[in-house]
Amino acid sequence: MYKKILLLFLAITLIVLIPGCSKKKDSTDSPKPTGQAQANITPAVNPDDASDIQAVSLTVDNYFDEQSQIDDGLLAEVAKKYGFDEPLVIVNPYGNSPLTAVAVFSTDSPVGGSITVKGKAKEDDIKGSFPANTDHIVPIYGLYPAGTTEVVLSLEDGRSTTLSVTTDAIDMDTEDITAEMKRAADYNYSDLTFIMGLNGCFYAVDSKGDVRWFMNKNGTLGIKVLKNGHLILPSNYTIHPLYYQSGIIEMDLLGKVYREYAIPGGMHHDIFEMPNGNLLVAANRPSLETLEDYVVELDRETGRIVWELDMKELIDPNEGGSLNRSDEDWLHNNGIWYDEANDLVLLSSRHIDAIVAVDKTDKSLKWILGDPEGWSEEYKKYFFTPVGDNFEWQYAQHQVTILSNGDIMCFDNGAGRTKVTKPESKVTGDDVYSRAVIYRIDTDKMTIRQIWEYGKEVGPEFYSEWVSGAIGLDSDPKNIWITFGANLYNPEKDDYDYGPTNMFTEGLVQSTKIVQVKDDRLAFKLTLPHLTYRTLRAEPYKDISAFDVNAKGRFLGNLGVSPKAAATVDLANAELNPDIELALDPIKLTVKASYSAESADDLPNCYLVLNRDDGSNLLYNLTPTASESDGKVTAAVDGWISTYGIEAGVYNIYLTLGDKTYFTGKKIEIK
Repeated sequence: MYKKILLLFLAITLIVLIPGCSKKKDSTDSPKPTGQAQANITPAVNPDDASDIQAVSLTVDNYFDEQSQIDDGLLAEVAKKYGFDEPLVIVNPYGNSPLTAVAVFSTDSPVGGSITVKGKAKEDDIKGSFPANTDHIVPIYGLYPAGTTEVVLSLEDGRSTTLSVTTDAIDMDTEDITAEMKRAADYNYSDLTFIMGLNGCFYAVDSKGDVRWFMNKNGTLGIKVLKNGHLILPSNYTIHPLYYQSGIIEMDLLGKVYREYAIPGGMHHDIFEMPNGNLLVAANRPSLETLEDYVVELDRETGRIVWELDMKELIDPNEGGSLNRSDEDWLHNNGIWYDEANDLVLLSSRHIDAIVAVDKTDKSLKWILGDPEGWSEEYKKYFFTPVGDNFEWQYAQHQVTILSNGDIMCFDNGAGRTKVTKPESKVTGDDVYSRAVIYRIDTDKMTIRQIWEYGKEVGPEFYSEWVSGAIGLDSDPKNIWITFGANLYNPEKDDYDYGPTNMFTEGLVQSTKIVQVKDDRLAFKLTLPHLTYRTLRAEPYKDISAFDVNAKGRFLGNLGVSPKAAATVDLANAELNPDIELALDPIKLTVKASYSAESADDLPNCYLVLNRDDGSNLLYNLTPTASESDGKVTAAVDGWISTYGIEAGVYNIYLTLGDKTYFTGKKIEIK
């Protein structure tokens, strides 16, 4: 039976709303009550004298407008009333999730049904259901790349139809993913493993290691599944090196974005959905003077910050005695958990080798879980005393989880396994190991007991000095999923003792080891040929199935007010340079440019200048970076300013690069 299959749904589906691993595009953030950029195109002239040019207004790039066109296109197809026997199949409808599709059809009366996306083996079938309606847009999740996947639609009235859905290849090497089933009875075949690769790809595999969902995404740190059946993940734009994103995105598996939240100072590492639906986000202070020591709570409906935590107010940045700290990134919070029973916010603070608990209500320090060595006396009261046998502290840990029985679990990276006060105890070479570890604390007696661990027994072959994580499955404190995400192996030396500074060292073999351990027995092992931040387990049609074609995407929040530079610039002799790259979205203006410099040392400040008709200027610093090739030095700027808080008006855009000032021939209007 012939089935209508559209591989390209209108021209608009060619728009990649969230771009791939190798290409970055601004897709940022939210409209605001003041300082919103507006498009107002005016014709340009091009006289020799730059001072006489009539500037062209930048067009506001809002990907939600493009997404709405796709929604409208889908609804237009629904109105054509395709029959159940010959449904319309649209592959990758939103242009960024190539292993998904939708089936569009209508029935004479309201009827529901089920969908089965066939796996290569029966146990890897992906199954779901759809509600009773007369008009249907049924999501299809779990297609194989570069091939044809059989999909069976069944109605409650007994009718069924079989589709053959063909997809293109994906931009990813899938050949070296290996899966080893150890105990099939302990493995949940309904769930896929969703992988947050450090290569910028976010994808999912089944029990055989076959890729069944894929998205190219530049920000992959801290992705979670929300209770409403959506994903929450970092936005695509990096506002500060290396991985500080402008905010977070709420999205479904088809790739449709429902909300994008902008956060002053950006986000990193982790997000936690609060019981009231708000979002607790690992953030930075807006000034970016120090990093990863700030937490904000976002109102889910407005994007407004309703609670914030500055860890500098609770802990002296010079404390902790860690081998891994730096002045700028002294805390390195890489995980958040909210303990509702005790109203505590738990932070996995890698650069002080500690999990820190903070009272949510009064923001007081409650306890510190970690090695007290190297801490001053005033903090000793917050630490626990170990009891029981086989106890070890965690070092440079990642992620923190409270299991269903109240125990605390983290991934103990084990970097160094000592403090700066005891350098002679540093663990190196063949003695390195990482592990998942579970602790049980008694806050009345301030004691701690080690309940369980996995990883030490497999030694350096699973060593992951950074990233990685551990989570509990199915509310079972004895069913643990562990991601050893950063394994580096030197085949010449036959050793694994390498960390993040060796990430790009030639000759090292990268891999991720993922295991499920249930009742102290290895149930499943997955090996990936790249480094991975973390992984999660989810059932597509049960956990991440909330698609709504009628919902309109929204920007919420803002990036704060960009600080102005204390400088003056003479615009009278500016040269016209229309080749400077400028882009405007609902919350920021971005700029890219380069110029020749005499030396890579002591590059002068560059400035973005917004010039009003009354002659007043707003100046913003842009930091240049230098590169040298064939004896020539090139300086480049790649920066942004928030449009939030800028006084209403029309602004011509100038740029100073080195000792020259340029007029870009562009303007923006702030309303």
